[in-house]
Amino acid sequence: LVETRNPAIGSVIDNEAVEALPLEGRNVASLVILAGGAVDTGNPSSRSLTQSRGIAVAGGQQFGVQYLLDGAMHNNWYDGVNLPLPFPDAMQEFRVETSSQNAQNGVKAGGTVSVATKAGTNLFHGDVFEFARHHRFNSKAPFAAVNPTTGERASDGLVRNQYGGVLGGPIVQDKIFFFGAYQGTRTTQTPADIITFIPTAAMMNGDFTTIASGQCRAQGNLVLPPALGFVNNRINPALFSPAAVKIAGMLPPTTDPCGQIAYSRPTKPTEDMPIGRIDWQLNPNHSLFARYMLSKTFWDPAFENADGNILAATLGGRDNTVHSFAIGDSVVLNNSMVNNIRFSVSRTSVIRTHSELFGPEHVGVNMFTYIPEYMNLTITGAFSINTGTETFSYYKPNTYSLSDDFTMVRGNHQFGFGGAVAMSDWQTESNVRSMGPMSFSGGATGLPLADFLLGRVFEFRQATPFRQDIKQPYFALYAQDTWRMSPNVTVNYGVRWEPWFPQDSVDQAVYTFDVDRMWNNVRSTVSPQAPAGLYYPGDPGFPGNSGMNIVWSNLAPRVGVAWDPKGDGRTSVRAGYGLTGDF
Repeated sequence: LVETRNPAIGSVIDNEAVEALPLEGRNVASLVILAGGAVDTGNPSSRSLTQSRGIAVAGGQQFGVQYLLDGAMHNNWYDGVNLPLPFPDAMQEFRVETSSQNAQNGVKAGGTVSVATKAGTNLFHGDVFEFARHHRFNSKAPFAAVNPTTGERASDGLVRNQYGGVLGGPIVQDKIFFFGAYQGTRTTQTPADIITFIPTAAMMNGDFTTIASGQCRAQGNLVLPPALGFVNNRINPALFSPAAVKIAGMLPPTTDPCGQIAYSRPTKPTEDMPIGRIDWQLNPNHSLFARYMLSKTFWDPAFENADGNILAATLGGRDNTVHSFAIGDSVVLNNSMVNNIRFSVSRTSVIRTHSELFGPEHVGVNMFTYIPEYMNLTITGAFSINTGTETFSYYKPNTYSLSDDFTMVRGNHQFGFGGAVAMSDWQTESNVRSMGPMSFSGGATGLPLADFLLGRVFEFRQATPFRQDIKQPYFALYAQDTWRMSPNVTVNYGVRWEPWFPQDSVDQAVYTFDVDRMWNNVRSTVSPQAPAGLYYPGDPGFPGNSGMNIVWSNLAPRVGVAWDPKGDGRTSVRAGYGLTGDF
């Protein structure tokens, strides 16, 4: 169908079309790209839910899409992207709008995605399903490890089963209806084409002639520095760092003269998504619904499945949970006025986990660490042990929202008025640098692996665990009009008021800087030892617990026109303008 009234670019995809589309992992968030001008940038970060997708629309930010589930807010306010969406069998409709949106849509600049879950009816309907993938039907990666006995390359070991079902029907005929759905996912994967470089037996004996030659270096032969004890690219192993020797002894062996090795990071993710919904038709003009959805994702750190291979520890585990609850009230006041109220609560928990391997004290390094049994080493162009962004951390945002949308038809005009209010709070702890990551770059010898064995650290960086306790409100009002100027021309115009509220640091772990205070040598009364110019919550003139001022002047006008040249609904010419922003 051709849109002849709304200047926004978008599409509506019904359940039948969704179930027919080949969606990877049955994640309907990928449908946003069908609207055009959108790019799926993948999962935003290790702080995000695994089902979240970063969608950049028309060159915008990857967090620039607002999601509505059953008319209620459905974004993860910590990273700005989507919370898990219902799987295809439980979804009734998927609508995408981008470009010149009307004033009803806000929060995000790139676009708006509206998803509706299925509801029960007077008849019982349901289905069951099973979708399976198996590595036997996948081609093998060209750089996967080779079995020395058979000469065959290892497969990725992928086995994935997605199964479940839906059922809906009446509780009280014509009055109360139920809908329930469940999808479970069980996956095993052992990618065998992860390649890195580790010290060879020759290197451990002090012989670097091969690793420093053109056979292993695209840059050609390298002469290692005699000042560090090298003679003809050989060195006495007694000069090695005892800690490095112990760590190298924990690595798997390699027979490659350059130290190349292919390894796997096996994982066994499990996902569960139950959904329940109740609809109550109080009378022909008044209906209520309540919907609850739970999404759980779990897997152990890859090391737990890697038969002791510490190289696999660069991938941690996940223990993620999302609770999403919404209540809706829809009232037809008369034949020209409709009002919709939505209330929602979402509680999200993203927890990263890691395996305990060894701490600094176990290899003879005398240093403090906030994380026991854990070291993070990175050798440029070679192996790593553990990863800062896969260390134990948690991110727990909660969001509460209420919205009201009122529609009124008067002659050729369809007016819309409404608003939304929300409050989000989140607590986080991140340990990216709490263990004191060490890196070896080759700056001392020219070979990163040689730097590692000699204990020549390029960078050591350590920080306390990063914790946040944040609250942030949201508020918006809008008014709009869809005016049918003629049978062929429709004009949309309106305005949205969306003041910006900064994040409020509950634990007052925030500061700011003022250049005038610095020039006037004004020091903080809260932290007198701080340099002039820095000031903190409690200091005169400090804005609340945020360090930033509220912006009340955010007015976002919207205007657009749609022209149907022939009046037959087959051609549409649209133009529009809108001022939008990412909250």
